[in-house]
Amino acid sequence: MKDAGDFSILAFHQVPAMKRAHRFLFLPSATGGGHIRASRAVADELERQGAETVIVDALKDYAPWPFSTVPDGYSRMLFWGGIVYGWVFKLLDHPRLLEPIHRLLWPWLRHSARRLLRENKADVIIVSHPLPVNAVARVAKEAGGPPVVGLTVDLMIGHALNVSPDVDCYLVATKSVCAQLRDRGVRTKIHETGLPVAREFEEISDTPRHTLRRELKLKQEIPVILLMTGGVGWGDIDDLLNEMLGSEIAMQIVVVAGGNESLRDHLLKIFGETKIRILGYVEDIHMWMRAADVLVTKAGPNTIAEALVLGIPQILTHAIPVQETPNISWILEAEAGIWAPDPGDCVDAITKILTDDTLAESLRRNALRIARPDAAKNAANLLSQIAEAASPFVSENKT
Repeated sequence: MKDAGDFSILAFHQVPAMKRAHRFLFLPSATGGGHIRASRAVADELERQGAETVIVDALKDYAPWPFSTVPDGYSRMLFWGGIVYGWVFKLLDHPRLLEPIHRLLWPWLRHSARRLLRENKADVIIVSHPLPVNAVARVAKEAGGPPVVGLTVDLMIGHALNVSPDVDCYLVATKSVCAQLRDRGVRTKIHETGLPVAREFEEISDTPRHTLRRELKLKQEIPVILLMTGGVGWGDIDDLLNEMLGSEIAMQIVVVAGGNESLRDHLLKIFGETKIRILGYVEDIHMWMRAADVLVTKAGPNTIAEALVLGIPQILTHAIPVQETPNISWILEAEAGIWAPDPGDCVDAITKILTDDTLAESLRRNALRIARPDAAKNAANLLSQIAEAASPFVSENKT
């Protein structure tokens, strides 16, 4: 291992030689599922263009303690409705507060950041989790290394943790995020690409619903309600399921518990699978969403963005305080969904959508109006342009 002060970790970029495929390093972390899903969507588009991509969990695999525990501790912070998480999120959203924190942590984080870049050489680095942004961008700049791009995965918030003077440009979901990053001191380029979602959502959007229901072993004649609890299975849904089961409207209920196996086991124990389909983490969520008539979910940005691409009417029942609450206002202002935190109100909303074709069509039309199915492709194209601009530093040397 080279000395901590050795900035030759990216020296291969400075050796002129035959041009090769560009290599992109994505740095998300498994706090929920959004950072990785957005990164994967863009990486897939880049790979279709012939590029090489690597996705690394920057916190879990490289960060020193206690930052390495953040992915596993994320779901615990969301316990009790995420009040503690929301408070911390709001507290840290101040650049002047973060500046001394970054200075204090720099001697502690720089060694890990240098090791990360030394072991994962790339032509462009894309950081989609806010915690490693500052250290990674600073190390890359001091090393004379590749461009660093900030990929924000919130729909409506440009948090101060994303801000670093060493980031070359940002890719954001909406104008709101762009404006907030400007307010927090970002002076580099900001591109409004939309929130990246996997290509599969757009590709399946025209597939007949009955085809997918047959493949997923769902009944054709009974409406399907898809209930998603979030990437970590957050949310107490027992009361909601009891209300849905007691409804006079016939419905097939499918629950996706995400990565929370204890929640899935709990639901199986309480409800069984005679009236409810209970799933854990699923790779083919685009199929389930397209097969459904109504989506009931928390206000997570990735799920919202995916639902918009499919035009599925969505009912938002809860949100992570501070971070996700602006998403609710955005969806309501666009008239692309319904806010129903009370179980009884949620069932009423489901009933209205299933019995009022005009309402269902309006929600669908408004969802498609604000959807960004091209977001991942937009991001990939911009990243390719950034890599091409740095082409004098791209070589065959991979050591």
